[in-house]
Parts: sequence; structure tokens; C-alpha cells
Amino acid sequence: MLTDAYLSVGDCYVSFVGVDCNELSCLCFSYCNLLQFAAGDVQKSSLTQLMILLCHSHYPIVRKNTATKLYEAILTYPGIIPDDSVDDVTSLLIETLWSVVCAVM
Repeated sequence: MLTDAYLSVGDCYVSFVGVDCNELSCLCFSYCNLLQFAAGDVQKSSLTQLMILLCHSHYPIVRKNTATKLYEAILTYPGIIPDDSVDDVTSLLIETLWSVVCAVM
């Protein structure tokens, strides 16, 4: 069962409820692009929403696309995560089978 999940950046709210696979993939792309901005509320909110997308149980392709885009963003925009954690995080993103159907989390 899906729960309400919202991104709040300023006065803009985006809900994941009732959203299809293509729209979630577009949201993932947008959140990853928002990571390029300096550490702050926008980057924190984007990372939070990307973590929610990585746990999405209904569309495995959303998890796979999110992991790929997040991996690319971590390599492209330095400072998203601490430098001493980059290797661990990128290894996890690469090695996990994100396209496997999983139980509801």
C-alpha cells in the first residue's frame, strides 16, 4: 500500500500517490538535477525523495532508474555525500539488483 510522500520546496508540493511509472521517472530526473545546488533545503529534500523512490515497491524500473541517476549525480556533483562515503555509496548503488520485484516495505 502506498503512503503519502511529498516533496516540499518553498510553496510547491509534489505527491507520489496515484503517479504512474513514467511520471516517477521524470520526478527522479528532476530531483537528481536539483542535487547540483549547494547543500541546503533543496538538496536535502531532493535526497529524501530519491531515497523514497529507491524503496518504491510497485515499480522496480523506478528503483533502477533512481539508482542509476543518483549514481551519475554523485559522480557529477561533488559534495552531495561526504567524500569518505562516496565509494561505499556508489558500490551499493551499482551492486544492488534494483530491478527485482520486492515485498512491500
